[in-house]
Amino acid sequence: MRDKVPEIGNWYQNVRDEEVFEIVAINESDKTIDIQYADGRVDELDYTDWQSTPLVACAAPSDWQDVLETEHDLNPFDETREPIDPWTLIDGLDQDMGGNDFL
Repeated sequence: MRDKVPEIGNWYQNVRDEEVFEIVAINESDKTIDIQYADGRVDELDYTDWQSTPLVACAAPSDWQDVLETEHDLNPFDETREPIDPWTLIDGLDQDMGGNDFL
C-alpha cells in the first residue's frame, strides 16, 4: 500500500505483527496519526512510520467494541440497575459549594 492515505474510521492490519487497528485521529500540524488497537490500546504514528509500515486494509474485528464497553455503556433501561436519585447529586453539589450561599 504505497502512498497510503489514512482515513479516520478505517481499519488496517500490520503485516509484520498482525495487529489490527483503527485510525481514530489525524493531526496534520504534528504530522501524526492516532490509532487504536482492537484490544483498546492507543498509539501514535508519524507520517514516515505510516508510509513505511507494511499494512493491509481490513474489516473491524467482530469483537472490537467489547473492549470499549463499560458498565454504564450497557443497556441504560436495564431495570436491574440501581436508579440514581437526582436530588442526591444536587445535595452533594450543595455541600461541595459550601451551603446554599448561591440561592
